[in-house]
Amino acid sequence: MPAVALAVLLVIQAGCAEMSQEQKGAATGAGIGAVVGAVAGGLTDKKNPGQGALIGATAGALVGGVAGWAVGAYRVKQVKPREEVIAATNYTPQQGVVTKVDRIGATPLQLKPGDQLTVQSQYTVLAPPQNNQIKVREVQTIYFNDQPLTELPSRELTLSQGTNEIQSSITLPPDAADGNYRVQTTVEPLAVANARKAQASTAFVVSAAARPTATPASLRPEASRGAVATPPVVYVRQPSANLREGAGVNYRVLSTASRGSQLAVVGETGTEQNKWYKVRLGDGREAWVASSAVGVNP
Repeated sequence: MPAVALAVLLVIQAGCAEMSQEQKGAATGAGIGAVVGAVAGGLTDKKNPGQGALIGATAGALVGGVAGWAVGAYRVKQVKPREEVIAATNYTPQQGVVTKVDRIGATPLQLKPGDQLTVQSQYTVLAPPQNNQIKVREVQTIYFNDQPLTELPSRELTLSQGTNEIQSSITLPPDAADGNYRVQTTVEPLAVANARKAQASTAFVVSAAARPTATPASLRPEASRGAVATPPVVYVRQPSANLREGAGVNYRVLSTASRGSQLAVVGETGTEQNKWYKVRLGDGREAWVASSAVGVNP
């Protein structure tokens, strides 16, 4: 049985010679997964360990291939200077180094295996005035159906004090399974005693099925009735929007979203004068937000 596992890995390694770095990452992940799967398969099928190893290797390769997520280039842009953020947050130097992920969003919200995901985050970093710039470590973790799937290589960023916008890209592996995913971003100041980590996440969906061709608006049944199609995403246009347990102001507030936050819409209810959108939060929960608090443009 170990010989079968070794053979699987050798075949994959031999094929890496003509691959790009991104392809090698996916193939190596698949090879490791195949070896692990082969061992597990061989142990499971004790009567026929060779066959069990082959079955396990196949399953392991599928899981390992998902570990081949590729991190692309990123850019950093300051959107609010230190003085403006201090005035809005009442920060004092006695608080030391403060790091906060203000918001995070992903586009597109639905992808196919092999597509590229763009993640846009805003971090607020504040510290006593003698520290012009703050070095932080950013780690992105991919979750599949709310279970940790893989942690992407961490990177160190040197940020100016204030609020910075960070845009990065992630290429999905070609064998990514269909389902619900989210990417969680963790930011931690470096070389700071007792530094607190800041976290936020955003959800997306992977589906291998081809996206249906959009029907021209003039041919849609609702066009004759003057109905407006439900938008795929909305953006908070107030300083803060309440995200409620149900469609109405009497329902309990589950969370809040700040101005500019992107919310994935999964449904709607009500009239044009009192419409509510059902949205999916970054942690996978669903909530309702009043249409008066959001808009279709960022």
